Amino acid sequence: MGASEAEIKTAYRALAKQHHPDVTGTAGASDQFLRIQSAYETLSDADQRRAYDRTLPVPRPQPAPSSSTARVRTASYGGSVVEDPSQAAKVDAGRFANDLKRLQEYVRSGKLPEAERLAKVIIDAEPRLPIPHAIMGEIMLAKGNRPAAAEYFGYASQMDPGNREYLDKYEMALATIRTVDVSTGRKGETITRTVYAEQAYNPMPIALAIGAIAAAASSVTLSSHVAWLPKMPLISSWSGLLFLMLFVAGLALGAGLSCSRLVDQFALSQNSTVAKFAPGAILGVIAILNFWLAAVIYVLGGLANRSFHQSTTRFFVGVTICTLILTGAASAADKLEPLQVLLWGGNVVYLAGLGGWLIADSFRQR
Repeated sequence: MGASEAEIKTAYRALAKQHHPDVTGTAGASDQFLRIQSAYETLSDADQRRAYDRTLPVPRPQPAPSSSTARVRTASYGGSVVEDPSQAAKVDAGRFANDLKRLQEYVRSGKLPEAERLAKVIIDAEPRLPIPHAIMGEIMLAKGNRPAAAEYFGYASQMDPGNREYLDKYEMALATIRTVDVSTGRKGETITRTVYAEQAYNPMPIALAIGAIAAAASSVTLSSHVAWLPKMPLISSWSGLLFLMLFVAGLALGAGLSCSRLVDQFALSQNSTVAKFAPGAILGVIAILNFWLAAVIYVLGGLANRSFHQSTTRFFVGVTICTLILTGAASAADKLEPLQVLLWGGNVVYLAGLGGWLIADSFRQR
């Protein structure tokens, strides 16, 4: 198969524009949708394409279609069977303008339970609108339900094939899951379909990260320390070695969480296709000033909105534990003030952790 990546994506978008299985009403709609997505995943990977090519039989000539007026039934035509597609019903997006505006406001303000309820209502009323599907994808990511997130982003990219952000989110979501063939018996037939499933965690990277954090803590305890910036009251007892070990511990933490797939890819986790400002970015700015302040704001916001983002929560918990470990190490060392490490060490661990997360993402395999 000699198609380029751009040609494959163009073909995928064309198929997505023609086939919207969630509203066709046919018995095999879901299977058809999954086959299209499975084909796209195969064609997007060079090794999978070559393996698939080797299984193809020699093609036989096919008879030409008997008629150019074949009956058409797709979601882009309102799920109706029509002889002439130009006569099919189109999406009336204006009817849902106020609901879509309210939906996006819910997401921007972090009110995910309200956003989820409204998105489902809109999808039930008009499944061809892309924004509710994209928002449901974001909500499923926040809950840690990656298979559902991939499916919703797949729907959104089909409803709006020209939207690059939806397709990018769909492709990143696919990288976090695996596909499973499920066989079921029905009326004497065996039907095999491909479904999305959670990808197994890899414990080795996080185990190595824990080892690196323990080594950094041991180095802080066993080494002698000379004040690095004695005239700065907040960190007057800090040494260059302490700063370095805080940085190493944070870097190991971020990389370990990412490579173990305990957190999503940073771009998938923090960048929203529907909200103007990503909460993770705002918290990162606050964490530069003080990690504990950012943590308190995150917890209070989550409690107020009755929702927490799984990947962000795991990262905050990891930074908290790492900071406490290094604080304990500092309390056993000479010339270090543990309170200074407790109050400001989280800043270094948090920022280094973000760096480790981003670096590890670049090595994660699809």
